[in-house]
Amino acid sequence: MDNLTLSDIVFDCGQTAPPVSFGLPEGGSLAVIGDDDSLKSCFMKTISGISRPAGGSLAVAGEPVSAAKQAAGYVYDGWPLSLSLTLGDIDNIMKGIYARWSTDRFYGFCFEFGLQKKKAIKELPVHMLRKLLLCIAMSHSTRLLILNDPFSDADGGLDEDIVRVLRGFLKKNPKRSLVISARQESAAAGLADHFLFLFKNSGAVFISKEEFAGDYVFSRCGVSDFARLDKNSVLFFNDNKEEVQFIIKKSAAPKNIKCSVPSAADAAALMKGEKV
Repeated sequence: MDNLTLSDIVFDCGQTAPPVSFGLPEGGSLAVIGDDDSLKSCFMKTISGISRPAGGSLAVAGEPVSAAKQAAGYVYDGWPLSLSLTLGDIDNIMKGIYARWSTDRFYGFCFEFGLQKKKAIKELPVHMLRKLLLCIAMSHSTRLLILNDPFSDADGGLDEDIVRVLRGFLKKNPKRSLVISARQESAAAGLADHFLFLFKNSGAVFISKEEFAGDYVFSRCGVSDFARLDKNSVLFFNDNKEEVQFIIKKSAAPKNIKCSVPSAADAAALMKGEKV
C-alpha cells in the first residue's frame, strides 16, 4: 500500500501549476526539490491537510487526508501552541489528540535533542522549537512524516542531530515514509529514495533516485544551443539571458552542441534552483 497517493492533484498556490500524480510506497522517502519556496511549501501543506487542493484526490495510508491525522505527522513552519507550555503540558495535550500517543517515545526523543522536561517553551530558541515539533510528529502512530526544511541549525548549517534521529526513526519501522523539503538537498537526498522536482518553468517530475542517477546528467549551454535540444528529455532548467543550466536524459545529452557538465558544487546549486 502507498503511504501517500496523489491523483491529478492541482495545488491552490495562487499560480499556474500542472496536475501531479504519483504514489509513495510504504517505506519510501521523498525529497521535494525546486526553485520556488512558496510552491514547495504549498505542496507540503496540501499533503498534510492544512491546505485544500484545487482539484484531484489525495490519500495518506489509504485514507483521505482529512481523516488521516492519526497516520501523518507534520512539522509546522511556526510554533502552533502557547509558548507558556512545558513538555509535560504538551504530553497531556497530545494524549487527547492521538489515540496511539506514546509518552515514553516523546520524552525519549526530547532527551535525544537535549530538551528539558520542566523548561517553558518560551525559553527555547527557534531551532530547538523545530526539534520539539519533530518530537511531537514522531511520537504517535506516524506512518507519513512531513518536514518542511528541517535541516537549518542556529547558524544556518546542517543540523546533524535531526539527520541522526530521522534515520533512527525510519529504521525502526520499515513501513514508515518521509516527505522532506530542504535547502540542503545533499542531506535530503541522503534520506530519500525518490525525488519530486517542482519548478515553475517545467512542471512537476516524480522520479526514483536510482532512475535519476542512472538516466540523467547535469549540463549547461548557451540559450540558442538550448533551444535546439529535445525539451521532452529535459527534466528541469534554469535560464538567464546568456546561459541555461539543466538536467537532461543521458541518451539525449547534446553531442554537436557546445554544452558542458557543471562541477559537483554547481550541480548541487542547480538542484536547489540557484543560478550557477
